[in-house]
Amino acid sequence: MKAISIEAWHVVEIIEGKKKYEYRSWPTNHRGKIAIHTKAMAGEYRGHITAVADLISCKKIDKGYAFELQNVKTIAPIIHKGQQRIFNIPFEEESFVYVDDLTAEEFKIVEEQAFKDIFYDKKENVK
Repeated sequence: MKAISIEAWHVVEIIEGKKKYEYRSWPTNHRGKIAIHTKAMAGEYRGHITAVADLISCKKIDKGYAFELQNVKTIAPIIHKGQQRIFNIPFEEESFVYVDDLTAEEFKIVEEQAFKDIFYDKKENVK
């Protein structure tokens, strides 16, 4: 499956439906499912796959390209190192756990584990 790394605050806007386009200086021919990878933040949290979307178009604009994203679905986070541009990940969509499919109790467990896995322990400075 293909993925794209995006800054955390933009990922939140994409998941909330507030941001429909991801802007880049380069075009892509990829269309279809794409995993959304939240970029790591040094000393704060690890990079992780957060959602899946349909990349339906790449439009030329004044200063680059707009990748149109639709049908965004949040998944239980998966720790994974990001890369530049669109890159391959060793996961298929069928292996993702979609947040909408979880019960409240299951979501709480996933959320607690994800918090432990993603965020660095600042007290012990352990990754």
